[in-house]
Amino acid sequence: MASITPIYGSDVSGFDITIGSSPPDSNFTNIKGIAASADGTIMYFCTSNVFYHGVLKSTNSGATWSNVNNYPSTTAFSSIACSSDGSIVHAVILGDGLYTSINSGTFNKVTFATNTLPGGGANPESPTGGQFPGYDLTNIFQIACDSTGTKLIMTTNAAASIYYSTDSGVTWSFLYAPTGYSLTPNGPTTVAMNADGSVLYAALNTNTISKNIIVSKNAGARWASIPMFGQIGPFTTLSTNSYGDFVFAVNSNSDLRIFYPTHNDYASVVVYPGTTIGRIAAYNSGNNIAIVQNIYGSITNGAVVTYSIVNKYAPNERTPCFKEDSKILCFKDGKEVYVKVQEIRKGDLVKTVKHGYVPVNMIGTSKMYNSGDKLRGTNRLYVCSPDQYPGLTEDLVITGCHSILVDTLTEEQRFGTIELLGRIMITDNKYRLMAFLDERATPYLEEGVFPIWHIALDNDDYYMNYGIYANGLLVETCSKRYLKEISGMTLIE
Repeated sequence: MASITPIYGSDVSGFDITIGSSPPDSNFTNIKGIAASADGTIMYFCTSNVFYHGVLKSTNSGATWSNVNNYPSTTAFSSIACSSDGSIVHAVILGDGLYTSINSGTFNKVTFATNTLPGGGANPESPTGGQFPGYDLTNIFQIACDSTGTKLIMTTNAAASIYYSTDSGVTWSFLYAPTGYSLTPNGPTTVAMNADGSVLYAALNTNTISKNIIVSKNAGARWASIPMFGQIGPFTTLSTNSYGDFVFAVNSNSDLRIFYPTHNDYASVVVYPGTTIGRIAAYNSGNNIAIVQNIYGSITNGAVVTYSIVNKYAPNERTPCFKEDSKILCFKDGKEVYVKVQEIRKGDLVKTVKHGYVPVNMIGTSKMYNSGDKLRGTNRLYVCSPDQYPGLTEDLVITGCHSILVDTLTEEQRFGTIELLGRIMITDNKYRLMAFLDERATPYLEEGVFPIWHIALDNDDYYMNYGIYANGLLVETCSKRYLKEISGMTLIE
């Protein structure tokens, strides 16, 4: 089960976030959005009905806050998002548009390429769609962004359509109009986006059929409802982890739910007795969350509280795996033979490049959605073909973060490895080259959800892995620690 533990609570009741009050008063419900850097060091929140403060910033994980909003001084913000390092910030003013800071806090209004909502007749909010006359991009209401701050998802206060930008909000494309939108919306469509902008979530709070959460795993090309397990919206605030494999949602009763679509599961966590939750922002790969709430300890009129999360499942977007039916070189019945990865069991002997035959310690399995397009990224499958890899006996399909073991890396491959992992990785005196960084590996062009598998071999070092042969290609296993504690895969005997 999932659990949540408070780390620190800061009192924000001293900020004048209720307009015209005398003396100035705080109402935490006027905090309309919160955003956090990937490590949680930098945080922002934005307010509506502001008297003095519109956007506030913390550089010490929420311990202290300062005003960074410079324009305009009395404007109501409705949503906020920031890049993974906290340097790029986007804030929305309903009726006025999008404001962006590229220096951690000095905001300037974004000039849209056009104010017209895109999508033509397919978009009910556009002039051609005609269901919401007079609406344009100044009706932007809810927003989320990727780790770079350049990819954005947004919805308007019509709550009928979803939009996407790849240039920091200058131009927008129409993504989707959910079935059952309302012509008289009474709540926003809240949104969330993962680190690379490929996984998008939206809570359909004005949907007249069912107030559910939908997801796209291919940057908005296709959408589907996640399993809801009887949980009903409206969900007033959403946040996802950097991999997009689970989503935090708060319903109208201030119940915090964590949905794990990859594992077809969910969890409920109790934040703090008697708490009313305003807004949330996940960080640290979803292992922490910042929550705007009414009370915390002696704080009775508005707090921003950071929490650590023990999730039911570990994030698994970067899991290195084999697609089902990949063949691993083993030793059986006195001879070397290739065995389908899903047929391997604990104790089977696998041939390694430097350590002879080593018994299997653990086998893990999961499922991965593959977009089927040609876009390169970590969260997809790749094909290694014999014409590109000498020694391959047939095509090998592996995940983007599964490493081929090589003697050298190019400068570009070194940079990409360090950018993702923080350092160059070596197994059995070979460099680990992740498939998505290897131009010889090509995107697997079949769309669908595919079973994936991985193995860990016996090793006295809990953290070490091996070089093994899959379809004739030298690749990595994972360590016992990775498979058990990090992968999020289902372990089988």
